[in-house]
Amino acid sequence: MVRDRSFSSCPPNLEVMRTLVVMAMVVVWAIAAVAWPDLPPRIPIHFDLAGVADGWTDTSLLAWFALPAFATGLGVVFGWLLPWWMLRLARANSPWLNVPRKQQFRALPLEARERAMQAVGVWLYAIATSMQMLCGWLLFGSARVADGRWDVLPSWPGFSLLAVIVGCAIALAFATSRSVRGEVARATS
Repeated sequence: MVRDRSFSSCPPNLEVMRTLVVMAMVVVWAIAAVAWPDLPPRIPIHFDLAGVADGWTDTSLLAWFALPAFATGLGVVFGWLLPWWMLRLARANSPWLNVPRKQQFRALPLEARERAMQAVGVWLYAIATSMQMLCGWLLFGSARVADGRWDVLPSWPGFSLLAVIVGCAIALAFATSRSVRGEVARATS
C-alpha cells in the first residue's frame, strides 16, 4: 500500500496552520462583504506612511474586492503552492531546491527530506496568515476612513504586521537550517 505523502495528509501542526490560513482568508472576505453596503461613493486606495489617504477611487465591486482577491492569491501561494512545490522538490531530490547544507540534504533518505521540509511549511503558513491579517487590517481601516469614522489609518498595526511577516521569513530560514542540520545528524548517527 502506497502512503499519501502530500501536505493534504500532513502532521497536525501543519493542518492547524493551514486551517488558520483558510480562516484568515474567510475573515478578510467577511470584512469586505460587511463593509460593502455602507461604503460611500469614494474609497481610499492608498495611504502614506502616516496613514493619511492620498489616493481615492470611485466605489465599485472591482475596487473594493481587489484587496480580498489579492489576499486570497497570497494565501493560496504561501499556504498551498509553495509548501506543495517545495515538498515535491524535496521528494524528487531536485537540485533546484535551495536549502542549507544542500549536498547533505540531498544525501538524506526520502522520509528525512520530507521531515526537514515540514519546518518550511509551518513558517510559510505563518507568513500566509500574517499577510491575511495585514490585508484585513487595510480593508477594515479603508472602510473606516472612507465613511469618515477615522481621519487616518493608524500605521502601527500595519507596520507591526509587516514586522511579523519579516520575522516569520527570518524564522523560516533559521528553522530550515536547524531542521536540515537535525536530519543530517539523525541520519549520520
